[in-house]
Amino acid sequence: MISDTRLIKDIQPANGHVMIANGDKMPIKGIGKLKLFEKESKAFYMPEFTSNLLSVKRCTTDLQCNVIFSPNDVKFQDIESSKMIGKGVTKGDLYLLEDLASIPSHCCSFTFASDSVFSLNKNALWHARL
Repeated sequence: MISDTRLIKDIQPANGHVMIANGDKMPIKGIGKLKLFEKESKAFYMPEFTSNLLSVKRCTTDLQCNVIFSPNDVKFQDIESSKMIGKGVTKGDLYLLEDLASIPSHCCSFTFASDSVFSLNKNALWHARL
């Protein structure tokens, strides 16, 4: 669920709603392509949503990867090659992820919630793409 159009491309109109944790229904305005770890996934475009969230289930399916969570880190591993395509460390309740294809010192922050979703640090991700 992405509210920032700079993070997704090729948005195709779509209708529907997503029920969020508090029971509210948020409208879906489209579906677009999201690039993560140099691979492509899809995300709902939801301009009224206040965060940018991605389902780990969607990520594992679209990116064909395993996600390994531990108390101190998280790893994204390509299923076919077993190569690590992404990683991160914990900071409080957050996982700070690093895209291995980008500049090594650059990190993007993601918040993982109880049902495996995360919030993108928009400015950091956009900077990494530039």
